[in-house]
Amino acid sequence: MFTQKTGILWALLGTLAVLTGGGLTAGEQRVTAGLTEADKLYDEKSYAGALSAYQALVKAGVIPEARRDEVQYRIAVSLGKSQKWDAALKEGVDFVRGRRDTVWEPRGLYWLGRLYLGVPHQGWRVGKQVFRGN
Repeated sequence: MFTQKTGILWALLGTLAVLTGGGLTAGEQRVTAGLTEADKLYDEKSYAGALSAYQALVKAGVIPEARRDEVQYRIAVSLGKSQKWDAALKEGVDFVRGRRDTVWEPRGLYWLGRLYLGVPHQGWRVGKQVFRGN
């Protein structure tokens, strides 16, 4: 049960964590800040910004193990939402193939279904390059 005493205790613990940095090193704080910023952009539906932030974190190899699948999923979604169709299709299929028999496989399949519906079906091919849309 939440009482005034427990509320005060949590407030004090939160203040202590902020003042001491939560026990994180400077590098861990930068990674946490980078992930927080990328998550904020994703939640605000600013998918192009979130995509570049997540890709920079992946390229640097600083994503915590517990968040890797979620970040890869968000990259796949951000590619589609920012209308980078070919990259989104490739990343979506790779995501599903790499996560067979996990909770991420059905999520990836659901996203691929939505992506296939949203990708422009008209286009033209010039050499090996495909131009989608009108």
